[in-house]
Amino acid sequence: MVTYCEQRKITNDDLLYFLNDNNCMGIKLRLLLFWGRHPQTKFSLESVANALNVTRTSLMDIIEVFVEKEILKEQFTGSGITTYSLNDNPQIQEYIKSLINLKIKGWHLEEDDHFLILKDRDKVVAIWSATGVTIEEIQNEANRLEKQLQREAILV
Repeated sequence: MVTYCEQRKITNDDLLYFLNDNNCMGIKLRLLLFWGRHPQTKFSLESVANALNVTRTSLMDIIEVFVEKEILKEQFTGSGITTYSLNDNPQIQEYIKSLINLKIKGWHLEEDDHFLILKDRDKVVAIWSATGVTIEEIQNEANRLEKQLQREAILV
């Protein structure tokens, strides 16, 4: 019996669209990074809240959305405890793995109240906003930031 399996590598664009589609900033991003470090583990809401140092109420709405979008799975134990884990969907697993691998490649995410910026060292690779701006506006802002970084590099 021959089994054929094709594993599709997630491109940076795919990952960025996944993060953008799910508005992954703040606690949402921290939650995905958390599950990237523990992809096979089940956690209660309290455990995740304690690990991320956030309140249960601020985390519950995010987890519910991630369960609805099938990023996370919700399981009910016989003892009445609800646990959550990363969905075993291979594409979701690959997105989260790719997010963790960004740090290994020397890429990093910078975040403020309005934008999430993906950088390769000091070069802006992508930027997006939690306020729902268009992709064109995001690209324009990324170009503006890139030019600003180039001007600053010339001055140094």
